[in-house]
Amino acid sequence: MNHYFTRDHFRNKTIKVFIKHFRKYLNLFKNDELDISNKMKSEFASQIAEKAMKTSIPGTICPKLDKEPDCKIPHLITKILADWELKCTTGHSWRGGKYSKRPGYYVLISWEEKKEDILVFAARLHMKEEDWDKSKPNKNGEEKYYATSFDKKKLLEYKNAGKAEILCGDIYHPKYIDKSRGERMNVVNLVREKINLE
Repeated sequence: MNHYFTRDHFRNKTIKVFIKHFRKYLNLFKNDELDISNKMKSEFASQIAEKAMKTSIPGTICPKLDKEPDCKIPHLITKILADWELKCTTGHSWRGGKYSKRPGYYVLISWEEKKEDILVFAARLHMKEEDWDKSKPNKNGEEKYYATSFDKKKLLEYKNAGKAEILCGDIYHPKYIDKSRGERMNVVNLVREKINLE
């Protein structure tokens, strides 16, 4: 995965372009008193992430077609283009659509607006169709939601297995005692990071 861009390059260039442009649009929504949902903001974030990849990683192409990957990024040595998908959320789970069945590299971004800052978590990994969890059917056997998902618990498993790399922020599995039940409980903490733009 790091044959396409380094973690340092992503942190020092790509994510800074993303935050700078995303901040501009979030301010525009606020100044124009537009009631934009977090889901819609994440759609904008995905488009801005594409722009950030294209402008900060030389040779990157973003086809802008649903049937194509979000970006095609050149190998640092061979310059051969590889497919990359970008997924943005304000939560701790990423949604995959119709074309998430396509194998390839993914950048998963979780963002949070905090006063004038945008805090970011990002990870990269290679995924196949079976990595995505399908929605569970309701009691009538009908699927409630067409999309697949990939949550923070699964991402942590992939990280611990060496199948995912954290680019910004952190994800870890602390242990604590649930005194009310006298049990040791496991949780997954996903931490978004403030990136210094200077």
